[in-house]
Amino acid sequence: MATTTTMMMMMMMITTTMTMMTINPPPGRKPSKTELSFLMGWHGLLSGAFLVAYVTGEGSYAMHVFSGVMVLLALGIRLLVGLGAPKGSPLALPTLSLPPAGQAPSGIRAVQRLINNWMAAALLVLITLAALSGWFAHDIGMDDDLHEGLAEATPALIFVHIAFAVTFHALKSLPSGTAARVAAEVINKNKPN
Repeated sequence: MATTTTMMMMMMMITTTMTMMTINPPPGRKPSKTELSFLMGWHGLLSGAFLVAYVTGEGSYAMHVFSGVMVLLALGIRLLVGLGAPKGSPLALPTLSLPPAGQAPSGIRAVQRLINNWMAAALLVLITLAALSGWFAHDIGMDDDLHEGLAEATPALIFVHIAFAVTFHALKSLPSGTAARVAAEVINKNKPN
């Protein structure tokens, strides 16, 4: 239990720290301080509430339920803000689109944006399902196994999210054009002749 707690705390700190590094505004537009502040605060609320819910479990049921409700509140706020945010804003909900068949994304930024959007959507859906299944298990007596299974799958996806954030941050520190050149070589190597 202590190892899981330590790992979850490290994930929360890294995720919150990396949030600012993985925001990909459209070219020519930087996120405002307000947008960044909201995202950092929201990330902290969501990851903190999830961490408390995950660690407490059945040990302190009232705290577990309260933090689960805080997760739902954070997700609801994010949904409302995302629906009201203009297209291109880092606050907008992730756009889940793929390039046309047979066409590779143009550049490393497009690949990064594509992966970030799908990862964000997957995390939001999984955490929402875990929180809602907990709500229903508590409120209407639904079976708790679904809630526990979804909650146990979430840290794995969080680790993948952190790995992508760290990788994309590391790619930014390479000399200009290096990441795009490597990505183009990989894409061209895998193209059928």
